[in-house]
Order: sequence, then C-alpha cells, then structure tokens
Amino acid sequence: MSDAWVEKFKKNFVDAFKDKNITPFTDSMGYSLIDSYSNELKEQTRVNKTGDQVPFFKFYIDENQLNDDSLYVPLIISVAMTNKVTEDNNIRYIFDDSTVKRYKPIDIKSLDDFYISKNN
Repeated sequence: MSDAWVEKFKKNFVDAFKDKNITPFTDSMGYSLIDSYSNELKEQTRVNKTGDQVPFFKFYIDENQLNDDSLYVPLIISVAMTNKVTEDNNIRYIFDDSTVKRYKPIDIKSLDDFYISKNN
C-alpha cells in the first residue's frame, strides 16, 4: 500500500487529532485514539464525574476490502466506553469493567458509513 492517498490519509489524521492520544497500528493501516468525556456526558451515563471512563476509538482500513478500481476506501470506526486503570505506573484500558454497575459496556462499530477518497 504505497499509494499517495495512504500517506495523505495518515498526515490528515495526525493533523486532525494531534491534541489527542493517538497510536498508529503496527500490523495494519489505522489508529487508536483515546479521548475524554465531559462531566455532562458522565452525568448522562450516571457514572462518577471523577471516574476514569474514557472513549476508546479505532479508525482503520480493512486491507481485504481495498479495490484498485474504486475511488473510495471504507473507513471502519469503532468506539467503546472503557475504564482507564493505572497500576504500577502502567495504564490499561478495561473494556468490560464489572466494578462500574451503572452502565453496560458500550461498543459501537461502523462498517459502511465512512469512506476515504483516494483523490483528495
């Protein structure tokens, strides 16, 4: 995948989310992004405002869906509500934390809603 659109996608993604915690995937084309919830959103989900609930996003391209003839590439996006846990200076993100009883784990995946243009 050495097409120019790939490098442009990567640059645009990093530029758009440079103030967020982003990590490129090492085994495929994509990124994970960790953000934060506002106190208002935490209140709506009825979790503690001082809790460490964070949204964990994944933006990636399924290389099996690439088609040289197509002008558009499907961008897969998923988001999950996670708990950020710090133990011994290591940070983990727990996707199904049974210690938080007020919400059920949220894991949303969008397969066919977003596309990247190879032209621009």
